[in-house]
Amino acid sequence: MTRDVADWAADFLAADDEFIVPVKKLWLMARGDRLATDLPLEAFHRLLEEDGRFDVEEGIDFGEGFDDPEAEREIMESYGYFSGPRVRLAAREITLDMIADAIKRSTDRMMEALEGAWEVRDLDDEEEETRLLDLLSQGQRLRQGLGEIFDDLSEQESAEEADQP
Repeated sequence: MTRDVADWAADFLAADDEFIVPVKKLWLMARGDRLATDLPLEAFHRLLEEDGRFDVEEGIDFGEGFDDPEAEREIMESYGYFSGPRVRLAAREITLDMIADAIKRSTDRMMEALEGAWEVRDLDDEEEETRLLDLLSQGQRLRQGLGEIFDDLSEQESAEEADQP
């Protein structure tokens, strides 16, 4: 059973757009595919760490620094941001295009979360509204800046390809 789960994880990570995936997200997906149903998250994590096909790296804790860390983690997970370690398929080469796509997807998710927070904001709380407007503005500037950087990289790549015989 655990070998099947590891094979499934390797196949998934070889084909997925995301090349680094939170272990918890991968575990939940395996359970959704009716694998690892009796395998606790910690055992799944250990299985990946012990299998040479995977690199498991430290992650971040989205609950850190909050009064109610569990509630904050749940909120972040609802937007697709999982705390904890990350896993990648060791044999999968990571390219600049893959990194650029991952940053774009992450930025888009961040903006969707901020726009969702805007929609449900407390209309009587001017301070919250001001903070959200500031975050939305910063997010838009980030998105624009990243677009310019990736356009420049794409132009450099095209120029380098044109220079090659």
